[in-house]
Amino acid sequence: MRRSGCLVCARRLPGHPGAPHWISGPLGEAGPTVVVPLVLAAVYAALRALEPHMPAWLTRLLLGSNQPPTYRAE
Repeated sequence: MRRSGCLVCARRLPGHPGAPHWISGPLGEAGPTVVVPLVLAAVYAALRALEPHMPAWLTRLLLGSNQPPTYRAE
């Protein structure tokens, strides 16, 4: 039977793929609800910090755009 989840995590924590227990354990059932947005926010902030050093095509692929927005004055 095949297990779903991250292979690296599954290897490190047999039977418990995902975040380590010391992160998600104290949060109980709310663990994934809290941990996933925090991880995504950290990845997004890191990508925005690295954006000036990335080629335009990679920025478009990862972040959706490489041009700052322009707004009309009303």
